[in-house]
Amino acid sequence: MLRRILTNMGWSSAEQITRMIVGLITSVWLTRCLGPHQYGSYNLIVSTAAIAAAFIPMASDQILQRELIGAPQRSGELLCSAFVLRILGAAVASCLVVTIILALRPDQPSAKAIAAFAGLAVLFNPAEVITVWFSSNLNARATFLAKLPSILASLCLRIVLALFGAPLLAFVALIWAEAAVTGLCLALAYRTERKEFSDWRSTKNAISVLWRDSWPLLIAGLLTVLYLKIDVVMLAAIRGDGEVGLYGAATRLSEVWFAIPMIVSLTLQPVLFSLKSANPDKYQYTLRSVYASMAWISIALAIATSFVATPLCVALFGSKYEPSGAVLAIHIWSAVPIFLGVTSTCFLIVENHVGVTIYRTVIGLAVNVGLNLLLMPLNGAVGAAIATVISYTCATFVIAMFPATRHHALAMIRALSPLGILDLLKPMSEIGLGLSKRRTAI
Repeated sequence: MLRRILTNMGWSSAEQITRMIVGLITSVWLTRCLGPHQYGSYNLIVSTAAIAAAFIPMASDQILQRELIGAPQRSGELLCSAFVLRILGAAVASCLVVTIILALRPDQPSAKAIAAFAGLAVLFNPAEVITVWFSSNLNARATFLAKLPSILASLCLRIVLALFGAPLLAFVALIWAEAAVTGLCLALAYRTERKEFSDWRSTKNAISVLWRDSWPLLIAGLLTVLYLKIDVVMLAAIRGDGEVGLYGAATRLSEVWFAIPMIVSLTLQPVLFSLKSANPDKYQYTLRSVYASMAWISIALAIATSFVATPLCVALFGSKYEPSGAVLAIHIWSAVPIFLGVTSTCFLIVENHVGVTIYRTVIGLAVNVGLNLLLMPLNGAVGAAIATVISYTCATFVIAMFPATRHHALAMIRALSPLGILDLLKPMSEIGLGLSKRRTAI
């Protein structure tokens, strides 16, 4: 069982790493070929779609996975009921995408067609319920292989479109095509596992259970996406698409590193569950060591990137993006609270303090919006980067307000101090012992 769990994590990590690499390559080509203004328009559309898509999971992945694991014989009923709820959410999201794009850019050429394709793209998201089914069966390999063709084909087509100077509409249409192909590939993968769609039957009871347990997570997810994407929409409204293009190019280079703490957390979680119950002292030691590792990896990345920010942006994106260097030199420092924040969320899940993350998100969102309104009018993309770093830091360390989670805030502060360097120098054998104990128990 342990080998199967670790293999599944490996395939999940492979998908994240592949998307990270493909996303970076795509961004480099698009920014160079579209220019700041058109790339800003594209970035605005993608961010708008991401915000709207937060309404889709009216049947949360976590809740659906819980039900599938608990009652695998009802998989057809549960998947169909979740699909129905997601279709309703996708319809709301589609209308929202069209409305926001037309409201922000009513005079943009092909605005109606762009809005239509962006709206259609989110309608294929409900097919992701199949991904949840594969995940509940510890079969991330099937999901990765099903999605890989559309990921690679989309990369190649974006490069071709960029080389031939295709209009913005063509790139937005490609988002829709990629979503459609991904949905089709997931359906084919499901059939390959000898599963039939004929047993899909939605029931009022299943819909009621999924919705009842999912709506708090829906709200939390919406707040999280708003927190991550609202700066792009605000910058477009206040300073225009050109500034969004400069900001998007810079943030793409810093955000590519944010997959590191997610992969580390995914790999460590089973070890942490084992250590928490088997040996609390080793758990606390591991906590300090992991925080120290994440803190100083992110600091090293931030320092190195800050020194080469401007020449890096010019080399990758062209001379038009020279102003992005200043944005990148600031925004990369958001890696420090992100690395620590994602890692602390992993520990909070292990310790059953998930509710605190909602307060984190609300406070971070409020600080971000307030600072954006204050800094964006005069400082544009640089102001947005400053607001991001400050708001992420506030959101990460706000857990100091709660007695049950205060020790995590203190551990993160320790990690950023010289004591954190000492923690780094200690051997990490406890993690290996945790894996050995888990293997023996299984």
